[in-house]
Amino acid sequence: MFSREEIVRAVFPDGETTSSVDTYVHYVRRKSTPDMIETVRSRGYRAGSPS
Repeated sequence: MFSREEIVRAVFPDGETTSSVDTYVHYVRRKSTPDMIETVRSRGYRAGSPS
């Protein structure tokens, strides 16, 4: 599991906001399967198993 802050530091080193993570997760879900990335409420995201 990764928190939004961890994802921002790893993927957007130029200081994007955590809301950018939500946007890109939405893009990934739209291009793949919705269950590929699982939202862990109040924590962050977890990689799931694509169907």
